[in-house]
Amino acid sequence: MIPVFGQGVGPNQVIICEHNDFIGKSMSFSLESGMRHKLVPKLGNLNDKVSSILVGGNVKVIVFKHVDFKGHFETIETSSKQLSKNYWSKGGGYPSASENINDKISSMIIFPRHREHPAGVVMYNETSGFTEYRRQYFRYRS
Repeated sequence: MIPVFGQGVGPNQVIICEHNDFIGKSMSFSLESGMRHKLVPKLGNLNDKVSSILVGGNVKVIVFKHVDFKGHFETIETSSKQLSKNYWSKGGGYPSASENINDKISSMIIFPRHREHPAGVVMYNETSGFTEYRRQYFRYRS
């Protein structure tokens, strides 16, 4: 296995890695200049296999339990070499202490660190209609 960490992470970049300590298969995503956010609805061959994440200094990322931004979510602002120490948030930001996010990430939204929420993204709750994205279950609507 090749460590990804030695390559470093760019300021507008997020790198997800298959194993702890930034090793194994990896995928890189960048927020290009002028972009308000980058939507990643599916992680391909790293679906439910991400164990560490590198986060650049100019971005943060919301990771979701299911593809297409569904299920529990968590905002990650700094790199984590062991995602088993991070737990899903429920609606209202309360942690779900019974389940960590290791090997359970399936989609994500990358956006500038200086923003509280990803600009231009509207999340839709199937039960109650349009709502803020900090609720527990969502479906992305384009």
